[in-house]
Amino acid sequence: MIDLPTKAQVQCAIPGFTTERVTAFIPMKCRNIPQDELVLRHDAIVNATDGYVGKVDKLLIDLNDMRVTHVVLVVRHIFEANEIVIPVAEIDHIKEDTIYLKLDRQDVEKLTTTSGQHWSL
Repeated sequence: MIDLPTKAQVQCAIPGFTTERVTAFIPMKCRNIPQDELVLRHDAIVNATDGYVGKVDKLLIDLNDMRVTHVVLVVRHIFEANEIVIPVAEIDHIKEDTIYLKLDRQDVEKLTTTSGQHWSL
C-alpha cells in the first residue's frame, strides 16, 4: 500500500482567526495493482488440501524477470521454527489473505526445510 499525498482545500472557521482558504496535504492510501496480479501479505495463512501448514515469511524472487519463484513459510513450534520453501507452481489459488496449495500436509513436509533460527552479529 502506498500513501500518496493529495491536495485539498479546507476552510477553517475558528473564532478570532481569519477564514482564508488553506491548502493542506491529506494522505490517501492507494493501490496500484495490475489486473492480472495479486497482493500477498507477510503472515498470510497457507493451507494445504487437508488444512493449515504455516504463514508466509518471505518470497524468493528471480532477479532476471522480478517474478516470485518460491514462497517461504515459517512453521513455529514451542522451542523452534522451521522454514519450508514452496515453489509457486504448487499454489492452487490465493483468496484474500490465504494461500491454498495443491499439496497435502505430508507433501509439504517433504519439501526443502531449513532452520528458521538466524543469529545476528
